[in-house]
Amino acid sequence: MIPLSASNATWGPFAFAVMFGLTFAICLTLVLVPVLFFRAPHKKANL
Repeated sequence: MIPLSASNATWGPFAFAVMFGLTFAICLTLVLVPVLFFRAPHKKANL
């Protein structure tokens, strides 16, 4: 994606948008989702 962003004016903004989207999705998946999971209240199972 980085060579595509520097190649020309047509594909440059698209490449930056794709890179930002992938980075944002990875951060959400690896950081925010586990934090929200561990902070959520859990019910104890009655066995």
